[in-house]
Amino acid sequence: MSPSLGVGLFLTAVLVALSGRYGPHRDELYFVQAGENLSWAYPDQGVLTPLVARAMEEIAPSSLVALRLPAALAVGAIVLLAGLLARELGGGRRAELIAAACTATGVIFLQAGHTLGTTTFDLLVWTAVTWLAVRALRTGREGLWLVAGLVLGVGLLNKPLPAFLAAGLLAGVAIAGPRHLLRNPWVWAGAGVAVVLWLPWLIWQADHGWPQLEVSAAIAGGGSTSSQPRWALLPFQALLVGPVLAPVWIAGLVRLFGDPELRAYRFLGWTWVVLAVLFMATGGKPYYLAGLLALLLAAGAVAVDRRLDRGRARARRLALAGAVAASAGICGAIGLPLLAVDRLGPVIAANPDVDNEENGTPVWSCTGPREPWAELWPRLRRYG
Repeated sequence: MSPSLGVGLFLTAVLVALSGRYGPHRDELYFVQAGENLSWAYPDQGVLTPLVARAMEEIAPSSLVALRLPAALAVGAIVLLAGLLARELGGGRRAELIAAACTATGVIFLQAGHTLGTTTFDLLVWTAVTWLAVRALRTGREGLWLVAGLVLGVGLLNKPLPAFLAAGLLAGVAIAGPRHLLRNPWVWAGAGVAVVLWLPWLIWQADHGWPQLEVSAAIAGGGSTSSQPRWALLPFQALLVGPVLAPVWIAGLVRLFGDPELRAYRFLGWTWVVLAVLFMATGGKPYYLAGLLALLLAAGAVAVDRRLDRGRARARRLALAGAVAASAGICGAIGLPLLAVDRLGPVIAANPDVDNEENGTPVWSCTGPREPWAELWPRLRRYG
């Protein structure tokens, strides 16, 4: 079995086992209600996540385990893709395992795997598109650009952020090459597939006066729970995986720019830089860049793997294992429902999404009897 597949399956099992703890997140209630009123688009998102919520409600009404199952599967797939990316970027089985383990213990991925949300599928789409791009470039299999366009188009029916990924990739190629991709008909055919799939969202937005622009302006002005000052976007990146393992993805970014072996993939490093500047300039949320973290962890895992056998090899391996374990403990406490409700103070400080109180009770951490979504929604409508 592939190491990353094993880690992905294990994480998925853990997420499913914990999915029934705490209560529904406010956004999950919104997606369920949106799913009851399906449309090609909504003011702040596309149809994909409400459609998934509707499907899971049809299978098992008012079940948190069922509702959150797609999120657990999506994050398990991200872990698998992180390991496969490490292989594509020159690593062996151990580098694949390191990449998968670092991704599986990252707080952004644990949070995304515990609750159903647009971010969950956005992270998967970004990771899948970058893997397909790397693999298409390495193997010369041009048809993979069409698959990348298909994945990108589905992601655009979730939220518009994948359009920034596409723009960032094109900018990175224009800056660092290989510029022959800009003349490759398969690349543009894939882009065409993405646009065609995105058309229902674009038409709906145009017919309704582009409400997404108003939502984006509100986010840029700090009108969201997860909004941060523009200057905090870069420092916040160290917290998305967790400070213990931040050196791994930073090593990956450095490797994309400095390793001659990855000269053909340097555009991916520039993609990160271009998007970081763009999101800071436009007031985007820090996690908007998180879709590239699996890629950076994969590139960094290869660099870490190559240093493990140098000098005091046993000490290096133990240090890495300890760092992964520490990250799992810290990030697990923040991103997963592991603690009792009366001990959530430090977690709320690190993860404001837990602090969605209704009548003094944290909604995300509600331990009371399950209520039908239709009964919960009127009480929590103000959070939508």
